[in-house]
Amino acid sequence: MVDEPDAHGGADARHLETCADCQARYSTVSRDAGAISSLMTAPELRVDVASAFNRVRTAPAARPRFGFRLPVMRPGSRPVILAFATAVAAIALLVTAIAQGSISPGTAAALMMPHINPKLATVTADAKSKTRNIDFD
Repeated sequence: MVDEPDAHGGADARHLETCADCQARYSTVSRDAGAISSLMTAPELRVDVASAFNRVRTAPAARPRFGFRLPVMRPGSRPVILAFATAVAAIALLVTAIAQGSISPGTAAALMMPHINPKLATVTADAKSKTRNIDFD
């Protein structure tokens, strides 16, 4: 607080001027502060914005990695492609499980459409009106 003029009143200011220990601490801190400030100084940064902009503007356009672009692989269509790939993978997994015999086709249908339960519906036929009624329990 030595560099702050209002930090010390009369008695404190006189003590700091006459005390040898305080003067030694002050000179040590002052040398450290000078060394730190010299390390923190940086040369003036000179940037030529106009020439940098011209280099960016005249640079050749970026080319695709293999020399051609696929219009399907635009960044906006990636979620659609991901959803399609997920659906194909799920169907392939289901077909593989049915082919291996580890899951029956009825169970596969129940897995694909869990909200439909064939045991809850009763189909009755009316011979007179030739209609069928489906009763859900």
